[in-house]
Amino acid sequence: MRLDLHCARVALVVVGLGTLIAPALAQKPDSRTAARELLQEGAQLYDQGDYEGALAKFEQAYQRFRSPKIFFNLGQAYRGLSRNVEAVEAFERFLAEAKDAPAASRQEAESILVALRARVANLEIECDTAGAQVLIDGRVHGTTPVARSILLAPGPHQVVVEKQGRSPFLQRLDLQPGAATRVRAVLAENNEEKILPPAETAVLPPPDRDATSTPSTQVASGQSELKTALSPRPMTDSSGRLSISSVSWFLVCLTVLATASRSAPAH
Repeated sequence: MRLDLHCARVALVVVGLGTLIAPALAQKPDSRTAARELLQEGAQLYDQGDYEGALAKFEQAYQRFRSPKIFFNLGQAYRGLSRNVEAVEAFERFLAEAKDAPAASRQEAESILVALRARVANLEIECDTAGAQVLIDGRVHGTTPVARSILLAPGPHQVVVEKQGRSPFLQRLDLQPGAATRVRAVLAENNEEKILPPAETAVLPPPDRDATSTPSTQVASGQSELKTALSPRPMTDSSGRLSISSVSWFLVCLTVLATASRSAPAH
């Protein structure tokens, strides 16, 4: 009986299309006829429980003839598919725009809305920044200030409010059916990017050649001259004993002296 009652309401809207006058829309009579046929086909599918098929026919009808009365049909199909948010939006548009719809259809829409609003959640967005984009679950829902509450299905949702030059606002919510939730987004200004100076490279001075410990010899004709530049070295280790490195250094010095003596010319 309930399905039959809904189909009767759909039929009322279908019949109502015959009396529509829309000169401003400049829609052709054949478009209205095609829309009426699509609505009748959709009503039959609706009566058979094929709400998806009925919705497709009602959408096609609206594309052919944009009458606000068709929002009633769309609302019924959405309701049958448990797409309650879209059903509420369709019935609200029907009541707001189809002022000349049959009184029975308007009363039915108002009654259905009372039940549907208890099944959806309402989200109100406030923001300290105008012109910020509001995204819910990745879908854009306008920019701030948001004039009216946003209808959503109950359950978890993610709210993002963002604007260029400011840090984005993000909040996760678990909305309840029939309840209204208010979110206040505060967008802080981004800190100016700090550009660090390039790292400085230290340039070390060249090593002091006078501090080297390389022995050097020079022999000139007629004379022999030994020039030795040796850095002082400790002869003993920490225990006071003669270290092996000191012995090696001493032997090197003796070898250099002996070589220089043999190469000197005899008088």
